[in-house]
Amino acid sequence: MLEHMDWATIKEKIDSGVDTVIICTASVEQHGYHLPELTDTLIGQAVAIRAAEKLGDAVVAPVIRPGLSNHHMPMAGSLTLRPEVYRGILEDYVTSYKKHGFKKIIIFSSHGGNFNENEKIVKSLQELNPDIHFSSALTLRQLLDLMAQFEKKYELVEGSTGHGEQWKRPSCSISRLN
Repeated sequence: MLEHMDWATIKEKIDSGVDTVIICTASVEQHGYHLPELTDTLIGQAVAIRAAEKLGDAVVAPVIRPGLSNHHMPMAGSLTLRPEVYRGILEDYVTSYKKHGFKKIIIFSSHGGNFNENEKIVKSLQELNPDIHFSSALTLRQLLDLMAQFEKKYELVEGSTGHGEQWKRPSCSISRLN
């Protein structure tokens, strides 16, 4: 995790061939009555660390949070960014990491509300930075399909893997949110 390293260590890593940085976009938002607002951030950070370990030549950027969570604003404590601010933060991350010598940038989201914007941003960034190789993980549709396959394979209740399982919990109902 880059934020836990000093600048000299980061430079040594880049000089030794570490050329990939993983950027996770997450959120700070409600996750029902049983999980903290930081859930997407914690999940995204763990996935990014695991991916960096598997790749071997990658480091993890500080998780971008909050994200695009306007649809969660009725629940106290949720935060959201304006799309143009969100885009600017992601573009500034890329500009900074490119300046330091990273040649490959993986961008993924651990929050559903960021997926569509990330697709647009990655496409734009690739056009603006043809010398950088960009990868983005799944689309939201691909993620939902994988979750459905997982539920079926492990005989879980349909929809139970979505958003911290909040939709299938009897204690969480729309009437309690109003």
